[in-house]
Amino acid sequence: KRQEAGGVPFGLCVKPVFDGSPGVGVVAGNCACYSAFATLFDRVRIRALQAQRWPTGMHTGVTLSATTSVSRGLCCTHRNLSSFSFPPAISFADRREVERVVARALLSLPRRWAGRYVPFRGSFSF
Repeated sequence: KRQEAGGVPFGLCVKPVFDGSPGVGVVAGNCACYSAFATLFDRVRIRALQAQRWPTGMHTGVTLSATTSVSRGLCCTHRNLSSFSFPPAISFADRREVERVVARALLSLPRRWAGRYVPFRGSFSF
């Protein structure tokens, strides 16, 4: 059974291919997967970059003027905490710990950056 040092098996990385998931079809369970399974990830990355069609410009369809105000915005970012596995391989207990750490950090932001924390879907830990 081939796996990286942290215990994430190769099978978890290629499972989306067999599940028929749309897109590239491979996932990493943690950062170590990229080096442990470099042959796979390097080939997929090269193919994806070769197939990528980069846009020449961005157009939002919105024109802002000096009198325009925005009442709401949404910014999404995806990044894992370095000591935790990625979502495909994270344990339930670690997922709760990630939520606790992130919620504490977000709630400690200065007032000008403050917002409303929305728990992870299905979470009862916050």
